[in-house]
Amino acid sequence: MGFLPAMQSDLSGIRATKPLRFRALEGAVVDLWHAEGQAGGGGRYTAPHPRAVLFLDAGAQAVQLSAPGFRASGVQAMFVPAGVPVETRITTTRHFAHVDLHFDPQALARRLSGHVAPEALLRPRFLTAPPRLSGMGALLAGALEGSALLLEGLMLATLAELFTPEPGRAALTNHQL
Repeated sequence: MGFLPAMQSDLSGIRATKPLRFRALEGAVVDLWHAEGQAGGGGRYTAPHPRAVLFLDAGAQAVQLSAPGFRASGVQAMFVPAGVPVETRITTTRHFAHVDLHFDPQALARRLSGHVAPEALLRPRFLTAPPRLSGMGALLAGALEGSALLLEGLMLATLAELFTPEPGRAALTNHQL
């Protein structure tokens, strides 16, 4: 048996509108959720493993997101380290869809070794207008039924974009420096 994600969630006013689609890879699971959120609804999510989330459509504009030290609306993509709680509040009744990438921590560290500083995996990242990530979620969703190699490549490309250094920050890991 491979990696199985776990998520502790408490939801109100959010319901799935289509069956969950998912695909397991070595040390990761990619899943696709379609949901409807009612104005005033929301949820609290905590997972014992790191994850990334990519919204597929403009539905993210109706989701206010908060995590320790962070609050924003319209977050299109995020990386959430293991154990970090995330809360959502739906501001307008809306349908939305998102792709979640759940990772075994050791498998994620192996995938990113030499490319991303290990301490970067301990900090949440929230992006409101990621130019290259905007279409990545749709590509991941489309690849759920196809080649595992394609899905793995898209997952790695997503991680590369999520961890691209912000302007003004060093692009090298501490080890490379």
